[in-house]
Amino acid sequence: MIQHLIQDDLTSKEMAGLAKSRLRSKLSELEMALEGILTDHHRVLFKISLQMVASYDEAIEKLNQEIDRKMEPYHEISERLQTIPGVKKVF
Repeated sequence: MIQHLIQDDLTSKEMAGLAKSRLRSKLSELEMALEGILTDHHRVLFKISLQMVASYDEAIEKLNQEIDRKMEPYHEISERLQTIPGVKKVF
């Protein structure tokens, strides 16, 4: 939905139709929330925010890969530890 807000290519009703799961039960409220004034300045801020989130996701993925690489010598121990209830690898 944010991508469509940035592109300004759908109506509020069409964007509300993109809702998933629990939000589907509140389509009329969502549609009202999507109506209003969204300036080019807001669109730039949305776009920059999405770029930052993507950058953070990429950094987290690189860190996870580095942790996996550093943990490789301890793979067997790590697997055994994860058999303890409540202990697991977090992604």
